[in-house]
Amino acid sequence: MDKIDLSLLDLESHYYITGFQERLNGLANYFAIMSTQVACIESEQSKQLKKDLENVPDSWSDADQYSFIQWRENEYQQFKSTFAENFRYSFIVLVWLVIEDELKRVCVEVKRRKGLQNGNRPREISQCKQILKEVGGFDVKNSAHWSGIDDLRKIRNCIVHTSGFVDDSIIERLNLQIDDDKRLRVSTEYCELAVQSTTEFFAEVLDGVGIKRLRSLK
Repeated sequence: MDKIDLSLLDLESHYYITGFQERLNGLANYFAIMSTQVACIESEQSKQLKKDLENVPDSWSDADQYSFIQWRENEYQQFKSTFAENFRYSFIVLVWLVIEDELKRVCVEVKRRKGLQNGNRPREISQCKQILKEVGGFDVKNSAHWSGIDDLRKIRNCIVHTSGFVDDSIIERLNLQIDDDKRLRVSTEYCELAVQSTTEFFAEVLDGVGIKRLRSLK
């Protein structure tokens, strides 16, 4: 199928592309800002732990002091192991929401530019893939980045549906890091990679359906 002729961008198109780029660029900015804040909170908690342990009353018995120290250290470790992890979990869910929403927006835009009257948003990713292929002339399966995007979908589903607990088949297929309870560990590097993969994927999608970008998404 021939590419859509989009040599001239009207005002609506200009608004669409500008907003599209801002939303994708906003993901990276959001993660960078929030990661800094998470690190600051963790640092404050670490300082508070040290202060609490240094100020254990001498009047307490050895047993009470030991119990308090054990409790306080365990509390801190629990915070450290869940606070940042939960943030990264929520970020992966957010990235997938953006992917879903932007794919649907692209489909509506492709149909509008093709002059199709039915501009309703598709409801499923499978419908998006069909529209991109049949109307836009771009097969998502041929994308160099689709495998990474689909892996992100599986990780998102694991977070949402099983609170991050995974089975052996998923672990082997996605080469994930897990804790002793077989709960998924999402690293900062993976979150950054998710943003990069998403950006590169949509750059490929837009080029594939012939939508001009005002500037590089990368």
